[in-house]
Amino acid sequence: MKSCTTLLVGVIIGIITFFSFTSSIRANEILNDDFSSINSTNWVVNVPSGGTVDIQQNSFLHIFSQNGTASPYIYLKNVTIPENSFRINVRFMFSGPLNYGAGIVFSNKLLQNGTTTSLREGDTIFQIWPSSATTIGISSSICPLSVPSCVDTQNSTIITSVNLNTWNTFEIFSDENNSYRLYLNGSQIFITKPSSLKISNIWFGNPENRTNSTKRPEINIDYLNIFSSNNNLVRSTIIIPGLGASCLVLQQFSQV
Repeated sequence: MKSCTTLLVGVIIGIITFFSFTSSIRANEILNDDFSSINSTNWVVNVPSGGTVDIQQNSFLHIFSQNGTASPYIYLKNVTIPENSFRINVRFMFSGPLNYGAGIVFSNKLLQNGTTTSLREGDTIFQIWPSSATTIGISSSICPLSVPSCVDTQNSTIITSVNLNTWNTFEIFSDENNSYRLYLNGSQIFITKPSSLKISNIWFGNPENRTNSTKRPEINIDYLNIFSSNNNLVRSTIIIPGLGASCLVLQQFSQV
């Protein structure tokens, strides 16, 4: 029978190994922003008159616009998203009132702040945007896998909707075949057919300057993460010596 000292040493070595292995996994991390502050290295922030962009509770990004012709417009910079095999996840919550809109957009375009041209399907790839007075729609400009004859960007598909005042997690997985899988709160909601459209820009709010005043939602973003090589599922197993032939096994599953 092994002594308690031997067991303790084994536990300590196992824990050190466990966290060292986890650190190596995180080397695939491209961006990890928990919005405890606004990092000017990674974000360009445009705030119109009557708009607000701030950090609340040292925890999440808050975007708000009073009734007016323009919305705050915040976009990512100095971050290169791989052409494929990556994962993006964002945790968000919208609050009313809703009318024309502002939202969260994943695109291959970066629109000019103050543009007077209304947004079109071809301006976004995936978007989280008001779809009614009480719900937020999650939409795709890339066709679903189930409709191979569909042409990308010709028709934006509202995949599903979420309610106001509720935190949700949205994930985008890009595989090596240039297809996307979308998840909402851990459940798969959409698979695209392979597409030449590549996400290169992420932005919040709305760059458009309208002629008439309109109501827009409040947008709260808890975090935004980008990882490369999302298609590799890594399982680490650490065996910690115990009593006799028994052992304690720690397992960690990480999608990176």
